[in-house]
Amino acid sequence: MKKLLAIFLSVILAWPLLVKVAIVVYWQANQQYIAQNLCENRDNPDSDCGGSCHLEKQLENADENNAPFTPHKGIEKIEIPAFDMAGQLQWQPLEANNTALYNIAEELFLPYDFTSPVFHPPEAKV
Repeated sequence: MKKLLAIFLSVILAWPLLVKVAIVVYWQANQQYIAQNLCENRDNPDSDCGGSCHLEKQLENADENNAPFTPHKGIEKIEIPAFDMAGQLQWQPLEANNTALYNIAEELFLPYDFTSPVFHPPEAKV
């Protein structure tokens, strides 16, 4: 059952490609008939089309019919510059404030006594 499901899903995923391959194989097998009867340029003796205009029309028609299956139609491309941020950043030197000590507990909005019992040497019990 799993094998059958895997084959079924593979065929569904490859369907747009398989349709185009089938169109090209059909065109190759019936190229003489298509060139004589279905070609748009069959009345023009100078044209060396050979039915390729009919093939192009069929491939375009297949693209239009398989348009709902292609995911890239509705997705817009958004560019995010990776390294072009230097012009947008404004660098300002840090001001050294020697009068106050830097306290990580205040920076993290922690109570001052929260970190003090952690950082002490172990007690020796005799």
